[in-house]
Amino acid sequence: MASQIFAEPLARLFDWLAFPRHTSLSQQREELRETLELLPRVATLDPLALEEAEFARLTRRAISHMGDLPKLATSPLAHLPLVLASSETPIGRAQALKALLTDCIVRLKPAGKGEFGTTAEWRFYNALYFPYVVGLKPYARREGQQADAIAQQALDWFQTAVPERTLHNWQNTAAKLVADDLKMAGSGS
Repeated sequence: MASQIFAEPLARLFDWLAFPRHTSLSQQREELRETLELLPRVATLDPLALEEAEFARLTRRAISHMGDLPKLATSPLAHLPLVLASSETPIGRAQALKALLTDCIVRLKPAGKGEFGTTAEWRFYNALYFPYVVGLKPYARREGQQADAIAQQALDWFQTAVPERTLHNWQNTAAKLVADDLKMAGSGS
């Protein structure tokens, strides 16, 4: 941690010691360091080449950042072929990734069963859709979240029948299902 904190001041000190008479060179190196700090930290690895557990972890993290496009833009999943093909800009890729994740979450919904249910077949859909797509905060202490009738039913169900830890476990399992769906879509299967 100390190396991260003192890296820049030490680099300035070493430049001053190494190039005492070359002020233009020191100034150029300072400009390069400032430019480096401004560059976004984006992973450029191929997400489809990752191990299953790591891909599921990244998917879970991306789902939790669906409401924050700048964070979603830095996700390695923004380098999925389907996402890269849709936009050249980081925010455009973040929006495409959000849409792709939303589609995968919606595919978890039981077919032909209505808009909301509380049976076991609904739990993974409910666990991701309402908190991350609709934006409900089931265990928030604030009162009066604005929600339509179905979202209100879901909110009441979460608060009365689903312990917070159970919801977390369902979200992790559902994220693995979404990761599998993403991998299949990304590999063209």
